[in-house]
Amino acid sequence: MGYQTTNTFKMSIKRLLSLTSMFLLVLLSSCYYDKEEALYPAWPGSEVCDTASAPTFSVNIQPIINKECTSCHSSSSPSAGLSLVTYENVTAAVNNNHLMEHVTESGYSVMPQSGKMSDCKIAVLQRWVTNGMPN
Repeated sequence: MGYQTTNTFKMSIKRLLSLTSMFLLVLLSSCYYDKEEALYPAWPGSEVCDTASAPTFSVNIQPIINKECTSCHSSSSPSAGLSLVTYENVTAAVNNNHLMEHVTESGYSVMPQSGKMSDCKIAVLQRWVTNGMPN
């Protein structure tokens, strides 16, 4: 009787190991890996650079100006007397060669003072100016 009980126990262990192995194989083969950039293209702090579409002030430019410029150029006494709060203010700054020259470092001090804007933001601003600065 002892031999048959040991054999049955060994068979049970083999079945258990076999079932466990199959379960793990199925479980591991069902995993997949996606690219984070494809799943979450716009993480906070990152930017998606769209220079192909025609930018407008209200949709594309105002958010850039608000983030990069209005901390110094929006109060009742804006830095260098240059307010960038409204569409009219921003287009006047472009027309007077005050905005793009400082943003693109064309012989002027770089703005914003915290450091050069990203190449993407500069490209969007430049495309907006080239397209006639639509509101």
